[in-house]
Amino acid sequence: MKQQVWQSQYFKQVFKTMCLVTFPVLLLALVVLYASFYRSNLSYLNAVTQRFLTSTANNIKYQVECSKKNTLNAYTSSAGVTLMSTNGASTVDTLQAMRDVDYFLSQDPMIDSVYFYNGHTREIYMFGSNLRHSPVDTFFDTDATAMILDNTPTQPQMFPRVIPGEYNFMEPQPTLSAYYRMSNGDAVIINLDVNELFEILKSDATVYSNAPTSYQVYYDRQQPMYSSLFHDTLTDIDQEQLLEILRRHDWAESFSADVRGVRFHFNVLLDPESNTQTVSMIRESDISNEFLPYHILFIVVAFLGCFVSIVVTLRCSTRLYSPINRLRKMFPSDEKNIGRDEIEYIAENIASTTSRLEHLFEYKEKSLPLSQSALIKKQLLYNQYSDEEFWAQCAQQELPYRKGDKFVLLFAKWMAPQEAEPFPTDEQRLLCYALSNVFHELSDGQINSQDLPFEASGIAFLCSFEPDANATLNENILTSIQATFRQYFHVSLSFFISREFNRPSQMHPIMGNLQEVSDYQYFHAQGCILHEKDFNFEALCSDLCPLPDMTALENLLRAADFAGCQELLDHYFASMPQYTRESASTSVNMLASKLITLMKKLQSSQPAFPDMDYHEFFRSVTLAASLHQARALILDTLKSITNTIADAHNDTEKLLADEVLRYLEQNYQDYNLSSKSIALYHHVSVAYLNRIFKQKTGEAVASYVKNLRLEHARALLLSTNLSVESIARKVGFENTKYFYTLFKGKYGVSPSSYRINKSLLDAPGEEETIS
Repeated sequence: MKQQVWQSQYFKQVFKTMCLVTFPVLLLALVVLYASFYRSNLSYLNAVTQRFLTSTANNIKYQVECSKKNTLNAYTSSAGVTLMSTNGASTVDTLQAMRDVDYFLSQDPMIDSVYFYNGHTREIYMFGSNLRHSPVDTFFDTDATAMILDNTPTQPQMFPRVIPGEYNFMEPQPTLSAYYRMSNGDAVIINLDVNELFEILKSDATVYSNAPTSYQVYYDRQQPMYSSLFHDTLTDIDQEQLLEILRRHDWAESFSADVRGVRFHFNVLLDPESNTQTVSMIRESDISNEFLPYHILFIVVAFLGCFVSIVVTLRCSTRLYSPINRLRKMFPSDEKNIGRDEIEYIAENIASTTSRLEHLFEYKEKSLPLSQSALIKKQLLYNQYSDEEFWAQCAQQELPYRKGDKFVLLFAKWMAPQEAEPFPTDEQRLLCYALSNVFHELSDGQINSQDLPFEASGIAFLCSFEPDANATLNENILTSIQATFRQYFHVSLSFFISREFNRPSQMHPIMGNLQEVSDYQYFHAQGCILHEKDFNFEALCSDLCPLPDMTALENLLRAADFAGCQELLDHYFASMPQYTRESASTSVNMLASKLITLMKKLQSSQPAFPDMDYHEFFRSVTLAASLHQARALILDTLKSITNTIADAHNDTEKLLADEVLRYLEQNYQDYNLSSKSIALYHHVSVAYLNRIFKQKTGEAVASYVKNLRLEHARALLLSTNLSVESIARKVGFENTKYFYTLFKGKYGVSPSSYRINKSLLDAPGEEETIS
């Protein structure tokens, strides 16, 4: 039959039309999905970069302020006072004072050089890159001399400039300078090393995962101050080209632009206080490489979408073709009819089948007259006659029942498995008529039976046998009837069979028992054949079924444990068959109400929760046609909730762990950094922070911070001449002795020994090179 469906020209036309509708919609959905994925990735990049730039700008401001304070403290110190005295000082005192000030200022790595101008002696004292003093008229830095000799008062503000080389072999040095004029005529000029000041940008060139980031810092939106350019496209680019791109986009916070044919993504941080602009540049191809997980997800979703589209198209096509196919299946099929026009073939079969309708009219003529049917119903439903009166009425109405006959009462009841609403009256009447017809046709000549349709509740058959007959109801016939109705009418049909009896007065109580049995079994989706003698009425419980443990169910839902929820509800529904239909239905209604209360509680406390139509949920569960259907509806809803909560937990923990790693890299120098302060900053508990951090890195937060500080300290020992105490404080250890203990525990030697050992290891190579 499936082969015939695929070969049908009508089905092919319907399928082709559905494809033309479905696949453009799928393509549009995939385009929108890809765009949303890329946009979310780009939004995340902008957020990460802006946080990094903001943190860097604040750190630079802090360093600048510290350098200013160090310089002004040096100016007002005892050594500074000696240099800036009104009458001057001796040469020995002057040199000693200059050495003291220079030693103090050399502890600040950000300072390139500092000029002290004595307004009384007109001497300039220089500290930093070189140590010297000279009259103002012969000082080598003419720009600084011009500022000093210009008595116009100015606000102290940092501005970029280039200090000329003091000697022919020295390169000009770009600096960030600040000019302070004192009230007594003195002046102080601070020159900060731009490369050292903005080194923090260069130290984290992969702020966005593995996408290399280039940086450019401008002053007043026109003067380049610092460059850290990684890409070949940018290393030799004209600064005017970059400025033109930035002006064209009005220095927007984020935008994309072409630079020499290569697409870059720009992020700009404007600092109006210092009048500086920090620009980050990431090549979009590097962003695309970081977009790889989204690509994989998109490909998976695309494959799933194609598969679902094919299935939906096939199902919709089959659904649209089903009226023709249903008529087609009603008639016999053979190989010679495959490929024929279905409409023509159905019309021919309907014409040839018209004669068979005469059998229905013949059965109509065999049906009981109204008075005979009323007689049996009165006895069956109301027990109106005694045994003798019933036999007398049968003789009067010419019914074929005689005293001594054996009777079996058969009650049939039906239900649409997927529908909660009852059948309309016309459909119930049609089912009664069809069932009566099929039963008489299959049992003709074997059983003397009369049918009594009840329409809304089913149909009863009163089957009679001769006293000496051995005939009984054949269950194979009933099974065949069930299969026929399941195939053509899509209903579940149940038969309830009484024990044999020979007294008419027994009809009424037996019918009541069968209806009671049917009311219980009718609540289950599958049709059945059940004998009255096999049913245990005493085991049927009318109390309400105890509800499952709702507290345990809430905990399982919060933990996104769907398997646990399913096990809990399976145990509940497995105990339901011992209850009457009314008790079971009431219990399910109570369960639906409790579940709605629980879901509303979860929705108010969970950041991620699926959209719920509680009215529709309650209606569908309470009107379910069977326990099986009610269970399926509840489990589908709980599965949606657990999936949503599980996805939210995974995404939140991953993002939080990455955010904590970045936070530690930027703030490891803070003396007050601890697990508690980090957890408080990210609004989580310490236990939860350590759990998700250990899942990410394999170690606790405190241990990770110690190792991070020690690694930075080791690098500073090898790359700088700072004292061990200064390095300890610089990487965040307030207690130097504790730093010594941790360093020796990790590297096996003290910090001083580690630096000496490294120097000795490198020394032979240096001597060999010199020689």
